[in-house]
Amino acid sequence: MSYCGNCGLEQPATGGPCARCGAPLIPVQPAPPQVPQQPYGQPYPPQPGYPQAPQQYPPQPGPYGQQGYPGQQFTGQPYPGQPYPGQYPGQQLTGQYAAPTAPQGRGRRTALVVGGTALALVVVGGGIFAATRLGGGGSGGGADLPAPVSDEPTLTWEWTREGADSLSVVVDDDVVIAGAAEHTGIARIGEDGEEVWRTEEGTYPTAVSKKAGIVATIPEFGGDTTSTVYDLDSGEELWNNDHFSMYELVDDTYLIGYSYDEDSGERFVGAFDTDGEELWAMPADDYDVSGRSIYVTNGSELVKRPLGEGEPTWTVDTGVDVDGEYDLVRIAETDSQVLVHGHTMTKAFSPDDGEEIWTVEGLDNFDFPTAVGGDLAYVSDNEESEEGEVVWFDAEGELDRTTLSPDTFVLSTYAFAQDGQDYYVDYDQHAILDLEREKVADFSGTAYPLSSGFYQLDEGVLTLHTIDGEEQWSLDTDASTQAYPRATDERVLVVDGDTITSYE
Repeated sequence: MSYCGNCGLEQPATGGPCARCGAPLIPVQPAPPQVPQQPYGQPYPPQPGYPQAPQQYPPQPGPYGQQGYPGQQFTGQPYPGQPYPGQYPGQQLTGQYAAPTAPQGRGRRTALVVGGTALALVVVGGGIFAATRLGGGGSGGGADLPAPVSDEPTLTWEWTREGADSLSVVVDDDVVIAGAAEHTGIARIGEDGEEVWRTEEGTYPTAVSKKAGIVATIPEFGGDTTSTVYDLDSGEELWNNDHFSMYELVDDTYLIGYSYDEDSGERFVGAFDTDGEELWAMPADDYDVSGRSIYVTNGSELVKRPLGEGEPTWTVDTGVDVDGEYDLVRIAETDSQVLVHGHTMTKAFSPDDGEEIWTVEGLDNFDFPTAVGGDLAYVSDNEESEEGEVVWFDAEGELDRTTLSPDTFVLSTYAFAQDGQDYYVDYDQHAILDLEREKVADFSGTAYPLSSGFYQLDEGVLTLHTIDGEEQWSLDTDASTQAYPRATDERVLVVDGDTITSYE
């Protein structure tokens, strides 16, 4: 489980950006269901993932304070029934959501994006962006990042959901879908800010796809694992699933659902077509979408299988330690390897045949493997201490170790690509770095990568910067410190409490 360090929303640990605001997620440390976790050492409440209090992803989602987040701190909002850490497999956004509504890139840790490229659950293909990577290039490709508004934008419309404390927003091109924690239904907002339709039920939109013509929703993050899917044009209910929460939409074709039974402790991942037909389902600790394939861990077992119907491509026993009911085996995919972390060790396997490549042991207090581009990846110390540690890996195994700032619990990052070059946003340093881990630009508040440069939203001031940090324009939006951006081509949305403001 993870929570967003920026908006505090609790959600499944996906390695991707927050489904609601696109910020990096903070993983929540696994803990017995009876004892829900609180944000790790950060000033945020236990946060799980999405519309809840900010979470730290590896250092942020879930209960991690907000660490590496784009600048947002715990909002103090109650999270919707939050799942206990470790309940959800790492999921990515794929479709439209996009954490930062940015396109998604590699497949793993997608977060909640669906459909074309938007947010929330990471959707690959047309979907959102994953916490792991935004934009094409590198391993996995994915949707393109949105183009920036080249000149200082002007306000085009403003929409408010009265009575809402916070909004969860997913986008796909000119389609904007918003939900609120108050369970007042979800709404589609038109090009001029008018409300096209609103449902009576539904809380959090997780994926949206213009091509597939659907919007997937869940009632809460971490609570009941159910989903309802609506028609994008009319808002009418098409179908629902009482056992799986649909968190991702891949290539506008496959919905990826996750199920957790609090009584039995059983966790499952499954694939469904856009009509709701189950293609397959299997026990799972964690999963990572890669193109038209998916990697799944279940205890020490690692499985690669096609997203559609068909038998697994291969299955291997990873040999990683599994200790206790709440110690889940996590996954992260790099350009040439699949990393698996369990209890005390991290191992790398070939995506072609599952052959073991290397093993690093002695990692008792580390968790949440995260890929940041190329073969660069890391696990972060998950113990609350004065000086957190990060173990970095490359294609050969352990690369080196670095320490975190005193106020950072775990390292929170998300990767993206521009002009064929891989970068990642580091919320501990509040900087954008290249794969040599050299700083390219500093930022404050929240950074939102684009096809060229990035937006920064800090204390209500929205700015556009080149990739090396040079400011292009600045606009005072009067938004609060809890606001977050969402973007589509040449348009930026600022989501602040109960209001969405559009600038073009």
